[in-house]
Parts: sequence; structure tokens; C-alpha cells
Amino acid sequence: MSEIISIKKEWAHEFNESHAGDQVKFYLKVGDKGYYQNDGTVSDSTENADSLVLSNPDWNESIFIAPGMMDYADETVSILETGHEYELYEYEITQVGEAGNFTASYDFVSDIVRPMRVNGVLKYLVKYTEASEIPEGVTETYTIDESNYYVRSGSGDNGLLSGTNYRRAELDITKVINKGDSGMTEEQLNKEVFTYRVTLRIPADADLSLITGWQFVYRPDNPNWTIQGYQAEDVDEDGQPLPLEDDEERFAGHNFRWGTFTYNGTAIGDAVEDDTEPGYKRITMDLSMYPNQVVRLTNLPMGTEYTIEEVYANNRTLTSAGLMRDASVVPTTSIPSNLEAEGYTQVSSASKYGTANGRLISGTIDIPNRRYYNQFTNTIGNMAAADLQVTKHLEGYTWSGERYYFTLEAGVHKDVAGIEVGTSPLPASTSLYLSNPNGSEDRSYGFGSVKFNEEGTYTYTVKEARYRAGDSTTDVDIDQNADSIPDTDIVFEKPVTFTVTVSKDADGILYIEKAEGTNTELTGTVINTTFTNSQPCNVKILKVGDSTNPLSNVSFVVYSDSALTIPVTEDAKGEPIGNNGVITTDGEGSAALGAMLSGTTYYLDETDTHDGYNKLSKPVVITFDGTNVTASCEQLNVVYDSPEWIYKDDEGTWVVKINNSSGAVLPMTGGHGTLPYTLCGLLMVLGSALMLGFRKKSRITV
Repeated sequence: MSEIISIKKEWAHEFNESHAGDQVKFYLKVGDKGYYQNDGTVSDSTENADSLVLSNPDWNESIFIAPGMMDYADETVSILETGHEYELYEYEITQVGEAGNFTASYDFVSDIVRPMRVNGVLKYLVKYTEASEIPEGVTETYTIDESNYYVRSGSGDNGLLSGTNYRRAELDITKVINKGDSGMTEEQLNKEVFTYRVTLRIPADADLSLITGWQFVYRPDNPNWTIQGYQAEDVDEDGQPLPLEDDEERFAGHNFRWGTFTYNGTAIGDAVEDDTEPGYKRITMDLSMYPNQVVRLTNLPMGTEYTIEEVYANNRTLTSAGLMRDASVVPTTSIPSNLEAEGYTQVSSASKYGTANGRLISGTIDIPNRRYYNQFTNTIGNMAAADLQVTKHLEGYTWSGERYYFTLEAGVHKDVAGIEVGTSPLPASTSLYLSNPNGSEDRSYGFGSVKFNEEGTYTYTVKEARYRAGDSTTDVDIDQNADSIPDTDIVFEKPVTFTVTVSKDADGILYIEKAEGTNTELTGTVINTTFTNSQPCNVKILKVGDSTNPLSNVSFVVYSDSALTIPVTEDAKGEPIGNNGVITTDGEGSAALGAMLSGTTYYLDETDTHDGYNKLSKPVVITFDGTNVTASCEQLNVVYDSPEWIYKDDEGTWVVKINNSSGAVLPMTGGHGTLPYTLCGLLMVLGSALMLGFRKKSRITV
């Protein structure tokens, strides 16, 4: 006789309801016979078996089954008809609007039900292995063929076969820093990066395809806050704002944003190695994170064993924070002394459900639908810190997507007595580049924070090392002995060495007292060095006599000061100006001043001219005014006494036309000779003659 049994789907996913699915497919196993088919027959494999499909929101279905029969008397079971055990095998979870099968997000547990007529009464026997599995209040149990069963209360004629999807466990790692005696600011502490070696030993038969790494990005007050190596996305693919999330009570009031990351550029579940112990697979990775962040590994199968070890603070060999890497490509041994060197006097850990021991936490995922919390807390000692930063300023031209690369080198560390005691500490990065697709605004970026644990002075050298044009993908090394970047007219600044002085306040707390170096300044806790790149323009003079005739062999000495004491012997690109700063016009009256930078002023003192022409009595002052630069030297203005005599030739060179007039000494630089005075004299003579004639006429009239 057939009976009806209800197939019901349950969900246990209180802390994470994602991928709960809208439709689930099962195979129904019928004891040792095989798998249920809709026509009531049994298939010997899942390949030929029909699916049971349960859908949202009811998640149930009814089928006909054939119960067994037994008599029970005096605690003795007599089997009349064996019957079958019925068990669900889930193989697909799908969700509307999302591609993929999400069964690996859950551990599925099915009842094993054996429908039996006991002394003629239909009962649904549920198999159990531990007495704790028997629901409270249930007293009717049986043992059949060494298997234990309890009778589901109130099952009546319509029994129930239930299966539950338990959300797979999640492993959380949180980082907290206590300021301790440090003089570091909260902003500086939040830039510290810590590295953890995580090892997962996972049962070999578990589906690992959906194991995923997530990262909560702490956003204290700025929705665009960026951490090195990871940019929180503010909008989705459609340009819509992403929602913010709170990580329960531990960070109540702080906004976080999810961000995913992968293992070696692939899905974490794909990066699995066979362990030395049979029956397990292993994932070993190094991951890095900042304070007040949460890194979460999700969809961890039951039976997963985990260890988490804090191995580095601000390690120089790892990639940026938030990235996971195969531990085989980084140092394979932990370096606890690194934590001490970075100033961390105390390292402690705590774990909910795991075992914490200093820098190491270990445990086993033994219950699904649970988040396994782990926290590392470090206390920093008496340290001062500064953020080393570079600013790029362009003079005479604007950004067009080019890149300027900088490197940072450590110099010597001297104690308060001036004795060399070591090498200056370095930040997490010793290289960076600055770029901008367009515009004229300065660009700044930091190497990172560097910590000091002793008084004294620390030296560093920053240099502009490489360049990439905006329309190129190739970097060009910059010759530090040259004056311009290869294949360009761009003049760059030479390496800058600066000194940081660290002192103690009245309470003995270390702090940054000052930073000294070319174009280097300390603002708060930021030490910034500004490098100015300039686009020079070529300038020459054209010497003429009486406004039109080119004068050759006229000499000027070029000075940089109005007192005419400092000759200029090289132009902005390091090329010689004339003969040690003395320029002489050629047969066409021209003499080159070479490349001039915006803001440069030259004083040209004429030393010799042609016979019959007046030597200039004052120096010619030529200034490039770059205050209104917007694009290139097309916008630069040459300023001197006769600006109407300035023009650009066909080769793009500024030409300053300087006139010498014949006759008396010129009263002013670049003037029009004695012509005004001659005209004035003629007018006076003519006036006198007219007055004389008028007087004579007047006397005749009288």
C-alpha cells in the first residue's frame, strides 16, 4: 500500500541570507535500491534519476512511497516488510537574476526517514546517531538492524521528510591597535599594515568553488577614503550608489563597505593543494589588512581546520593591503622580531570558538551557520611617525597623462650627539609615480609612514628616476647628470636630500621636530618635498641699428642680477650661453640666449657696438613671466623696456629686438636714439624764427 510523504526544504542562515535561492533540486535516495523516479520506479544512478524541484515560497512537495511493516512486542522487533530509508541529496540551488549554482554556499543536512507500519499503525521513523538528536518530549524509539530511530511526533498518516540548508561558516579576522605611549596620530596608526598567514585544511570531498575572501573597508568620515592597493567602489556597474553596511555591534556607528579579493588572481577555491595527510586539501595564503578592518572568508565547509598567524607589520616584500597571495612566493617563516622593530611592544589575540595564543589562533569549523570571530590587538610603544610625500609641480606646461617616477633612499641615522648609529628606517614603499590626465594642478602622493623610536637625525634622498610620456607605455630612465629628461625639453630637479630631526617633549614622548632640505617642509606629520619640472623656451636677441639695420659683432654680458655681478654661463638645459656668458651677434644681428625658464630674468650689459652707434647706457632686462601659464611657452611673455619689439620666429624662438641709434649716447635702454631730441631742437628753432618775424611785423604796423 502506498502512502504520501511530504518533502520540505528548510533554511538556516540567520547571519547571511545571500544566495538562499528561489529554486532547489534534489535527488531522493531510496535505501540501497537507488534513486526515486516520478513514475514510482527506482534508478540505480543519479544520471537517470528524476529531480525533485522545490521552489520559493512553499519549499515543499508530496510524493507516494511504500512503507515497510513490523511488529513490536516485549521490546522485540519483527520485520514483516523491510521498507526503505528515504534521504534527500541536494545538487542545485539557483536564484532569479544571478547565474550559477550556489550549493557550495550551504552545508545540506537531510533527515533519513523510514516509513513503517508498526503493529498496523503507520509511523515515520527518523534515524539518529546521538541521543541528543532526539527532539524533546519524544519517547518512542526503535532499533532495527543496529540502526536507531525515533518516531516523529504528530506525523500521522502524512509524514515529513525534511532537509535543511545550513549557511556555511565564515571566518572573521579583525585588527585593532592601541596607541600606548606613542605620539602617533590616529590617522597614522590607521595606515599601518599587518600581514597574516592563513592556512585552511579542508575535507577533500568538500565543494570549494565558492570559498571567497571579503574585506570591510573602514570609512571613518570620508566616503572616498582610499587604502593602498584597494579603492572602495562608490557606484555599481549601472552607476548607482552602493549601500553601506554595519558589521554588527563590534563596529557600531562605523560605516563599512564590502570589497572582494581573490587568491593569486583566481578564485580561492581553485588554489588548492593536496595536503600531506590523506583526506584533506590545503589553502595557504598571506593576506594583509589595516587596523579597524575586517577580512572575512566565507563558505567554509564543515570540518575545515584553520590557523591564523600574525607574521609581519609593514612588511616590505608583500603586495598592498587587502590582497591574498600564495605563501610560497613570500618568505615562508614568520618574523616576530619585525613586529618589535616596528614598535609593537604587546601582541595579543582573542577568538570566539577558536584557541588564541599570542600571535597564533587556531580552530575547527564544527558548526555551520556560524561566524567565527578572531581579533588581533597590538599596542605600540614610544614612536614618532611621519608621512613622506612628494609633490610634482609643472612650470611652463600642463599635464597630459605623463608619469613621473620617484624613488626614496635611506641615509644615515645620527644620535643626539651627532654620532652615526645606523641607517634611517624606510616606509612600506620606496617608489611611487605621479600622473594626471590633464590640468595644471600639482599632484602629491606618499611613500607611506615611517616610524622613529629614537631621538636624533635621519637623512633621506628623493630623486626623480623615470619618466613616461602621456602617449607611451614605455618608461625612460632619467640621467641624473643631465639637465633635461631624454627626448624632451623638460628640465627636472636634481635629487633632494633632507634631514628629519626627532626629539622628545616634556613627557618624554618622541615627536618630529623639523625637516630640512631643498623645497622640503614639515606640515603636521607630513614631510613633503616638491619637485618642479619646467618647460623652457628658446630666446635670442636681434641687434639692429636705427631700428632696421642688423648689427653684427655687438657683444653683451649676460647677468642674473641687477648689480651685474653674477654672469650666466649656462641656459636652463645646461647648454653654454655664448663664451662664458658673453654673447656676440652674428652677421644677421642675432645672438642666442638659449633655453629660459618661466620666472627667469636676464640682465644684458652691452660691452661693445659699432662705430658711429651709441652703446646702451643701461642693461637690457629680459624676464619670462610665467604667472599666467596655462598650456605652454606660447603663453609666456617676454618683458623689457620696448615690449612691442618682441615676436616669435618661424622656429618658435622668442626674438627680442634691441635697437642702437647713431649719434649721442642713448638715454635709455632700447630707446629711439637722439631723434626725439633733434625734433625738439628743430621745433625750438622754428618757434624762435616765428616769434622774431611776428615782432618785426608788429613794429611796421605801429
